[in-house]
Parts: sequence; C-alpha cells; structure tokens
Amino acid sequence: MTSNPINIAIAIGVVIYVVYRRMSWNPWDNKEIWGGPLTLLAIGLIQMRHMAKGLSGTDVGFLVAGLAVSLLGGAVMGAVTQIDRRGDTIYQRIGWLGLGAWIGLLVVRGVLGVIGHFAGATQTSGGGAILLSLGANLLTMSLVLAVRTGTPITSGSTARH
Repeated sequence: MTSNPINIAIAIGVVIYVVYRRMSWNPWDNKEIWGGPLTLLAIGLIQMRHMAKGLSGTDVGFLVAGLAVSLLGGAVMGAVTQIDRRGDTIYQRIGWLGLGAWIGLLVVRGVLGVIGHFAGATQTSGGGAILLSLGANLLTMSLVLAVRTGTPITSGSTARH
C-alpha cells in the first residue's frame, strides 16, 4: 500500500518550503539545522511503519538506494553551501549551485522511484519515503556544514564564532 495523495502533497509542500528556506541567507540555528531533519526522519519512519511486514527485498533495495543517493546529495549540498560570517554569527544558504545539486538529487530520486515501481518496489515510493530521504539529506548537509564551520552539535540557538 502506497501513501495517499494527501501525504504525497504534504511531502511535496515540505520540500518546497525547505528549498525556499535553504535558498535564503539564514543564521545558523541549531534548533532548525538539527531539529528539522530529525523531525522529517521521524515523520517519514512513522508514515512507513505500517510497511515493515510487507516490504519485499526489492522494496528494501530501492529504499536503501534512495537513502544512499540522499546521503550523497546531502554531502554535496553541505560542501557547496555558501557560508558568511557576519560579526560573530554564521549565516548560510545553498545558493544556485546547491539548488542545482538538489534538483539533480530530486531527478535521480524520481528516476529511482519510477524504476523501483516497475521493478515491483511499490511500497517505498510514497510520502513517507520522500520525507525519510529529505530528512537524511538535510541531516547529512547539516553534519558537513558543522564540520566546515567548526560549529559544535549542541542544543543552543544560534552558532556564534
């Protein structure tokens, strides 16, 4: 059973909102940088929980491949994200190169979804899988940015150096 159209529409809406936020200069906010990806991962897992018993080997293979692509895309996006230090606050945005990387990621994920569907992996192409992949992508991006900026992974609000 795949996700219903409402779940898919919500997932697409979340993607559009996240892209808009990441394209704008924003101060490094640990609550958003870490909380957002972890929330998306949790929602994706919750939406997919009913599938655990019905997943075929093909489903698992395409889910793992999609997550691997998302992790790789997150690493690339973290590497190309623009960083600006204004006073003692770090600002970041993905910029056009990062947007291109994200579009490339979405195209590859879309192709994987289509191939997976025709290969019989119909359980892992819905909204839960999209949110899980987006969360993994953003978490990897945040980890790369934390390393690039030397920002510790803490629960504080805004990174200052």
